[in-house]
Amino acid sequence: MIIQSLNLYFIQIGSGLGLLMALIQLLRKEGEKGLHPLFFLGLLVASLQSRLGLYLSESPLQYPYAYFAVIFTLYCIGPFLLLLFIQMLSFAISPPKYSYRLHFFPAFIVLIYEIFFFALPLEIQRQQLTASFSSFIPSIINIGIFIGVGHISIYLLYIMSLFLKIKKNFDISYGGALYFIVISPVPTLIVAFLGYALQSKVLMHIGAAFITLICMTIFLIRDMYPGFFISLQKEIEEKRYLKTQLNGINLDAIKDRLLELMETDKIFMDEDIRLSTLADELKISPNQVSRIINEQFGQNFNEFINSFRIKEAQKLLLEDREKTILSIAFEVGFNTKATFNTQFVKFVKMTPSEFRKQNLR
Repeated sequence: MIIQSLNLYFIQIGSGLGLLMALIQLLRKEGEKGLHPLFFLGLLVASLQSRLGLYLSESPLQYPYAYFAVIFTLYCIGPFLLLLFIQMLSFAISPPKYSYRLHFFPAFIVLIYEIFFFALPLEIQRQQLTASFSSFIPSIINIGIFIGVGHISIYLLYIMSLFLKIKKNFDISYGGALYFIVISPVPTLIVAFLGYALQSKVLMHIGAAFITLICMTIFLIRDMYPGFFISLQKEIEEKRYLKTQLNGINLDAIKDRLLELMETDKIFMDEDIRLSTLADELKISPNQVSRIINEQFGQNFNEFINSFRIKEAQKLLLEDREKTILSIAFEVGFNTKATFNTQFVKFVKMTPSEFRKQNLR
């Protein structure tokens, strides 16, 4: 009971934080046209959390009208989350051609129903709410909640797909906090809904607490660390620009020719090999070669060349026991024994002499 009481306070903190988020956004505006989606999300979180706290209290139906527009709130969360995500990462997502207002059509249908419902006598409201809250029967209220949860789920899954598409297309490292914002609402929604459907206040408490945590995370990232998204924008724009430099190039053919130069011609054995050398062989620019090596092999130019040199050195160390390590180092393209040893340990996790000794027993 003590834990649940403390959690009720925590849930109300989430409600207050939602209002604070909305207020800060209202005062700031940041030169934007109209109100930022974060303003509306703040109001929605405050509304939802306050009603969850009331539902989890000892007398949830003392004031039935306190639940007015709670289902409407559910149907608004998904569209505003999508608007927030697209606005935060607008530099990586093309805006849709249709009006965003269409996303809110289901919410306004629900609002009309709620207006009629709460115009009914107080006792009828209490009876229908009691019946719906006491068990997950197929009432209009429960059906509305069930569809509302599905409505949010669709938006969350769509946002996750956009997130993964950005990550795949631009190969950037997102902060853990952004992962949390995108992914955590899904299990949170599942837990909260199961708590309501199974009449488990423990699950409801857990779900409501996580909503507060998500709210706090969004608040911290968007309002206390705006530089994070500025850096993210610069990184994506840079990668988008670099990616356009490879347009029109047959990457498969270039990759095959590059591997042929390494594995058959063994061009890496030339100690004076440069990026420009490969560019001349492949008939493309040095910058394009660098991008292809980076994107196709996950290495920079030096790592790429040295990886083939070390593979060749491993082969020679085992095939010709009479050759010295120094002679092999020079043969595969290294100009000093120290560099050879360093690179060998990097790729093989042991020194050349240890490798030879271990494999020639």
